[in-house]
Amino acid sequence: MSTAEAGGNRNAADTAISSPLDNRIVTFPYTADAVFTLLTQSGQGTHIQLERGEGVVEKPVLGDTIQWRISGGPTNLYVKPVRPGISTSLTLVTNKRTYEFYLVASEPGGKFYQQVSFYYPDELKDVQLQAQVQAESFIAEKQRLSSQLLTPPLDPTSFHYGYKIKGDAPFRPIDVFDDGTKTFFRIPNVQDMPAVFVPDDSKRLTLIVTRLQGNFVIADRVSDRFVLKLDDQEVSIESDRIKHWWDTSSRSNSQY
Repeated sequence: MSTAEAGGNRNAADTAISSPLDNRIVTFPYTADAVFTLLTQSGQGTHIQLERGEGVVEKPVLGDTIQWRISGGPTNLYVKPVRPGISTSLTLVTNKRTYEFYLVASEPGGKFYQQVSFYYPDELKDVQLQAQVQAESFIAEKQRLSSQLLTPPLDPTSFHYGYKIKGDAPFRPIDVFDDGTKTFFRIPNVQDMPAVFVPDDSKRLTLIVTRLQGNFVIADRVSDRFVLKLDDQEVSIESDRIKHWWDTSSRSNSQY
């Protein structure tokens, strides 16, 4: 006996998906306005398994309470006919959904379901749509940030550009300048950005916090020296504000 013949009408709820290990264990795609045909058998219990966190909140309603038995709950329920060749209706109201069933008692040796569960296509679509929207939003924001060009809030002529750059790493800055409070490193289009350090007089390096805006790495501070490092590659940067001893000496000698 097919599920269509048992239910009298073919609909989406008749499409039970059998387990590859045992065809008595089936899963239905849940549809709110469908009646699910359940094949049962006398002497056997059919297990209706609801999803985790779901349970009946009202007493199950059987059309025939004389020839059918129902037990269990709230998440796991069991139905059983007293004899073959009978049918009835069953309604389950849970904290999440309402399920309508058409119960059929198969003949001895006929097909029956030992365990029935559900999956929820509409909810899967909602989750997939939400994930797609989030992914698209993330990509759009990433593209916006990647394409965003730095627009200095001050007149560029007021910036200090006097930095010497030493090193041939792929991330060697194209330009370095500061506005008196922040330092800007214009980096080529490379896959990995370097970390930025400030060395002290003993050449010990201190990592500083930076942020990426377009193709600029921005440090919210100024310094006479910076070191950019990535793995074993580095670039050193030195401001022309630094006065070396020979600069002082040459100025002193010029006074004589």
